[in-house]
Amino acid sequence: PTSTPEPTSTPEPTSTPEPTSTPESITEDYSDDPLNPSTELFIDNKLIISDNFGGLDRDYINFIIPQGETVKSMILESFTGEDKVAFFALQKNDKYTANDDINLMISYGHFGPGTDDNKIGSDLLFYEKSSYYGYAQREKIELDAGYYTLRVQQGNSSDASYAFSIYLK
Repeated sequence: PTSTPEPTSTPEPTSTPEPTSTPESITEDYSDDPLNPSTELFIDNKLIISDNFGGLDRDYINFIIPQGETVKSMILESFTGEDKVAFFALQKNDKYTANDDINLMISYGHFGPGTDDNKIGSDLLFYEKSSYYGYAQREKIELDAGYYTLRVQQGNSSDASYAFSIYLK
């Protein structure tokens, strides 16, 4: 006797998933070495820098603004942590050599929900100058073409996180 072949089913068409962007940085943990920072790239004129950090974990992130482009803002998108204040500093260099010298930083300050000016949704690209009268004057800055290195730290909380968005114009 001959065997009857089993009927086969026709596979259903499958859809190809659409590529999506993620609001989080791909980097798992940024470099702790100011002379060898992690590098992030702009994608579709946007750069997202985000990480978990705290305690002794400082983050050093390098990015490049191409010729003919500028950055007008660096927005704090999110911040979590027991301590509601963290610190950032930005230096125009391919590594971070400013240490704590504000004269070598082009922008710096505290950020987070516990600050007066740099809360979630705020633009952080300012330079604070101390005045003769003892209060700080904030000067808005823009970034032109070149290498920049960002330092981010949170000295108290061991479980904190942040996210910044930087847009090319």
